[in-house]
Amino acid sequence: MTFNFVLSYYLNNKLYTFEKELADGLAGEHFTVEYKAEALRSKSTFKHSVVLKLKEAITVEKLQLVANINYDDKISVLVNGFQSWTETREYYLNEKIDKLSPLLYNMASPAGDSTIFHNPHKKGYLHSFTHTYIRSKVDNRVLLLGSLNEDKKYTIFQHVVPENKLYINADCKGITIGRDYTAFELFECEDFEDSAWQVYYAAMPPLDKKAKPATGWTSWYYHYTNIDEKVINDNINAFERHKIPIDYFQIDDGWQEKTGDWLEVNKKFPAGLKTLTDTIHAKGYKAGLWLAPFIASGNSELFAKHPDWLVQIDDHHLVHAGYNPGWGKGKNAWYYALDIYNDAVVKYLEEVFKTVFTNWGFDMVKLDFLFAAGLTPRQGKTRGEIMRDAMQLLRRLCGDKIILGCGVPLAPAYGLVDYCRIGSDISLGWELKSGKAVGLRERISTKNALLDTINRRAMNGRVFVNDPDVFILREKKNRLTKAQQYTLLVTNLLFGGLVFTSDNIDEYDEETLRLYKSTFPHVQKQTAFVNRKGLAFEVRIRIQSLYYRVYINLGKKDAAFDVADGAKFYSTESKKIEKPTTIKLKHYQTKIYLEQVNTGFCVAGGGGHIFPGAEVEQVAGAQQTITIKLNPQTLIKETLWIRVPDGDKTSYTIDGVEHTVENIDGIRMVKYKPL
Repeated sequence: MTFNFVLSYYLNNKLYTFEKELADGLAGEHFTVEYKAEALRSKSTFKHSVVLKLKEAITVEKLQLVANINYDDKISVLVNGFQSWTETREYYLNEKIDKLSPLLYNMASPAGDSTIFHNPHKKGYLHSFTHTYIRSKVDNRVLLLGSLNEDKKYTIFQHVVPENKLYINADCKGITIGRDYTAFELFECEDFEDSAWQVYYAAMPPLDKKAKPATGWTSWYYHYTNIDEKVINDNINAFERHKIPIDYFQIDDGWQEKTGDWLEVNKKFPAGLKTLTDTIHAKGYKAGLWLAPFIASGNSELFAKHPDWLVQIDDHHLVHAGYNPGWGKGKNAWYYALDIYNDAVVKYLEEVFKTVFTNWGFDMVKLDFLFAAGLTPRQGKTRGEIMRDAMQLLRRLCGDKIILGCGVPLAPAYGLVDYCRIGSDISLGWELKSGKAVGLRERISTKNALLDTINRRAMNGRVFVNDPDVFILREKKNRLTKAQQYTLLVTNLLFGGLVFTSDNIDEYDEETLRLYKSTFPHVQKQTAFVNRKGLAFEVRIRIQSLYYRVYINLGKKDAAFDVADGAKFYSTESKKIEKPTTIKLKHYQTKIYLEQVNTGFCVAGGGGHIFPGAEVEQVAGAQQTITIKLNPQTLIKETLWIRVPDGDKTSYTIDGVEHTVENIDGIRMVKYKPL
């Protein structure tokens, strides 16, 4: 791919503009360009490095690369949103990005990319943060383009389909730069989607990744801010009573006196938070706590006593970070950004995290509304650089404790948080129509959360562990249908590393409790392939040595996928071996199949796990004996179908009991009920 290099800048109050085809040694009046295109894997994969060599300092007005793209043979582009909650999905080329209603602009725009990038809200004008791809009509391959380093600025990809142009923008307008300045480090790969993602993240600098997939409970999506000691204790006891082996028990918003006053626990927790963490630990769980370290509400003590701690423009205008009527009424519902470069703020946050971890005993913090730190350029730094500084500050303050990031621009969080929300908040229904109507791309929406989870799946385990938000299986306070609940659950399990619920599991009926228990053990999954038809998806994954195909329909219309390879499946729906030619999905429906690809001793079906056989750690055969080892976190022990090699053996011994070989749909197997 070739680019034009565009640079507009001020020097001595004079505007200079330069545009020429990018090449090594390209020279302007006050700079030269060092350009290198390095082949990483083949002729279809490159790293493009663009470094400015400046003769004297300049102030940037525009810094971008421009590529000619023939969109006529393309079908869609990936639009990656600004932060955790921003809608991320494939857009067809004739779509346009929703415009935020002027009625909500002041309240909601700081959280969204309309603050960062102003794009015409016209058909075919689509922009994406950090990375994007363009999908081919011909063979479904994608041209993936992404930034390999966002430490100093955001990189924003703007597709202008009517012009057949792709503009790659460095978000550094107004910043003064001097000497050597790395303008772009770009990755380019043309391949099938999942292969391209794999190579993209492998091309990034190595990151410190210590978090593992985990499960948990959070108070938010059932109780919201209406929490107290009894609510927390009742739910802790429910998990212990049902022997559910979750990892984290997290207290969300509603424990603090005011937002920003993180050292003050409200009167709903008269015994304090240390008592609760002691209880959580005694039950065998780790304790998590929600807070929003970079903001303060208008009714907080911090806001009243320390206005100098807040980010100001022109030394007297406070930066509004958003509006939340759950934290106050009228003007008190506004919340404001703290200045991370203020020594007093850093000292305060040091005290907060020392209190949370050392005094109160929490193991994990869910840090929310983090975007607020980098809303405006200042101190000669871009918004992206400030955001990266903010995340590095949090990592230093939290030490080796676990961080779950939320409401954060994702690239600045790479390698600095253990878990990260990668989607919007789910709704208690499928879609929040009022949010959609006003063009809010950070709206509460189950549909959006699922699309975010699918389209950001490649980050999982590579730059952090993905948190796709919670699933809901309950009847109360819920408008999701059973099919929607199941689709939410399975999608989160497929692509999420941190899988939480907020349900009161004591309210589950027997069938629902069994479904929840069937998600344990929480096992790692490797995605091999995702095929999409509009809002329907065919997903191929591997769990240890077992292969699965999962079909998901997020749309309100029925969908179907052809099975052209003659594969045999164990169906979790019919509990039998099938050889379908077409998989049919009703609206919002999800189906799971175990593919019959293995030979020899292996699981062929059945079992008590939502992914059949995933509870089995090992199947081994010797002579006429089979040894089966289950994961210790298995909660449901049901009959397993164990495939055995072709031959003349008519029985095998398992746990000292003889089991007869059966021929089921052409597959030799024995049926075994774990002890």
